[in-house]
Amino acid sequence: MTKEHKKSKKRRRSEVDDNEEEKKTGKKGEKKEKKEKLLEKSRLKPKNPFYTYKIELYVSIPPIYSGSPMKGVEYYLDTMILNYFPDIQGIMLAYRNCEFIEEAAKIYYESPFAFSWVRFEMLVWKVKRGDYLEGIINMQSPSHIGLLVSGFFNASIPKNGIPKTWFYQEIMSQKEVEQNKNGYWIDEDKKVIKIGDRLSFWTVKLETIGDIVSIEGRIQNEKMYK
Repeated sequence: MTKEHKKSKKRRRSEVDDNEEEKKTGKKGEKKEKKEKLLEKSRLKPKNPFYTYKIELYVSIPPIYSGSPMKGVEYYLDTMILNYFPDIQGIMLAYRNCEFIEEAAKIYYESPFAFSWVRFEMLVWKVKRGDYLEGIINMQSPSHIGLLVSGFFNASIPKNGIPKTWFYQEIMSQKEVEQNKNGYWIDEDKKVIKIGDRLSFWTVKLETIGDIVSIEGRIQNEKMYK
């Protein structure tokens, strides 16, 4: 065997060894990346969207409540429940500990209404884009996953917000069709996603129209999964 032939064999062996090393390094890198993602997800905790604020408000009291003005204030505050307040950037859910700031209400000109400053604690549901929330799945379809957040507000995760490693399983058997069963999503770990399951997601869009709140989310955080 010539020296050149021996050198050629050594080069080939070296190339094979390098390729094997690259494969091993690549696999290690993939495993490390998966571990980092799982670790990052385990550190995440869904946000508590409930806040309490102390509010001072100038209210009008209808004349029918002139004998019991606090009931008039409560009537006024009741009309504010489930309304969105831009200043607080949240939705009022409830109130408590309401009290008058002034000793007496004021009546202006010939108005039958009395006016007074009151102080109370307001319970607010407050969510913004980028918040990590948790909801209960109440609907599944090939186009989206529907959830109920905080037991009251609807959220939707469209198909483009669902990981590409998930797939939608259509109903196949006649028996399931007769039982009015629907299809379901299956995640990357082959776990079936069921109605009633808890699912955490990132808030992408939040729209409020009166007391109607619409939340759009995605299961993966773009920054985490790039």
